[in-house]
Amino acid sequence: MGTILVPDVRGRPRHVARKILRLAGLNHIEEVFTESRQSQDVVVAQDPSPNEIVREDTLITLSVSQKSLVRHLPAIYQPGKPGESGFVMRFLWIFQHFFDDLNSKLDNMHNLFRPYSVPTEFLPWLASWFAVSFRPGMEEAARRKVLKQAVHLFALRGTVWEIREMVRLQTGLEIEILEKPWPYRGVRAGETRIGVDSMILPQIPEANCFIVKLPVGYDDMDLSTLLVLYEVLNSEKPAHTNYLIEFKDTTGVREATDEAFIRVGLQAIGVRPAE
Repeated sequence: MGTILVPDVRGRPRHVARKILRLAGLNHIEEVFTESRQSQDVVVAQDPSPNEIVREDTLITLSVSQKSLVRHLPAIYQPGKPGESGFVMRFLWIFQHFFDDLNSKLDNMHNLFRPYSVPTEFLPWLASWFAVSFRPGMEEAARRKVLKQAVHLFALRGTVWEIREMVRLQTGLEIEILEKPWPYRGVRAGETRIGVDSMILPQIPEANCFIVKLPVGYDDMDLSTLLVLYEVLNSEKPAHTNYLIEFKDTTGVREATDEAFIRVGLQAIGVRPAE
């Protein structure tokens, strides 16, 4: 285990002092309240002393300036001399630590609603407010960037611009969306392979259809990105619409690499095509 030079955090606000110590590699920190003429929540002393060389697991104790609750009690319970710490004062410090922890959370509650200040574990919770889901393995910086745009995007949800922008944020793809065209008319037969380049579809109103054109080919698209694309499109599109994904330099249904099991018009059903 390595050693670290203790930084001097005296005179700094407690939250700044803790951040400096953590950046230095000292993560074991405790706070002890004490009355002082310093401003409230300022570090007035520290142990070990500044510039002392310590182990990484050393406990750093910070003396933080606070006003004791004993000041709200009748004079008989007050310390007799300035700077004196009686039993009642020491006893009340215990409860004040509990209250301070709660007050600190309440005072910083607004940070839970800011994309760049919310704790990492609260990111999915904040995203759920705007029906945003993060893909597995998505970097924290990218998650915060999506949340930064979520408020504006939510007001435009379901529009062409919003879908394009959400796909770009989640996958990095610059897609093109064509509204209303639909390349299929329900039944395709002949020298085609069922489920590969033939299909039977119900009547689909073209007014409720759109095509998503991708800037990359099928072979250049990794499976994880494709799955995220499907998830984003399904969650962001209007519920009554249908869409078709069209890869670069291709139209319609992509050919399969293996021979189809069934062909219409060329082979009997259940018999594989001749080699």
